[in-house]
Amino acid sequence: MFPWMRPQAPGRRRGRQTYSR
Repeated sequence: MFPWMRPQAPGRRRGRQTYSR
């Protein structure tokens, strides 16, 4: 769905706040 929602995305850590959602 989203780039930060993907486990392979490099911004996974950066989108942690949004990833928690």
